Amino acid sequence: MEDILQESIDKAYRGRESWIKLFEEYGLGNRDYVVLFPAENNTVNPIAIRYINKLAGMADKVLVLAYDNEVLNNSEYQENVTVIRYEREQAEELMQFYSLYQFTDRLIIVSLDEPEGRCGGPLVGVNGITMDEMVAIGIFGFKEA
Repeated sequence: MEDILQESIDKAYRGRESWIKLFEEYGLGNRDYVVLFPAENNTVNPIAIRYINKLAGMADKVLVLAYDNEVLNNSEYQENVTVIRYEREQAEELMQFYSLYQFTDRLIIVSLDEPEGRCGGPLVGVNGITMDEMVAIGIFGFKEA
């Protein structure tokens, strides 16, 4: 049990280090967002891609972290959107840190079921809630889809 706890702490620490490095390297400020796509070939990814530019219209910079080629190779992003390859292991570390300590409201994690404890997937279809609404409202925090 102690080993599992230490492994989680170490993972969160690496996530913290990664966040600090991103913050410094890309000069992120109070009007900037980081959008993490933690999974590849996820059904929410193509939907979320459509909302990146809406978010970019409200921010100085948007940093997109992904290893999904569909996200990485999209050519429709606005000028203030920077896309970088961010491997699954790095995403897990950052999510572990965020789960331990919600250090910012400027990190958007594009998933209905990650980090652990998030359970939006089963809500799709309940009372007519669409996947698009879950992404727009539930993940990005927009008031409407």
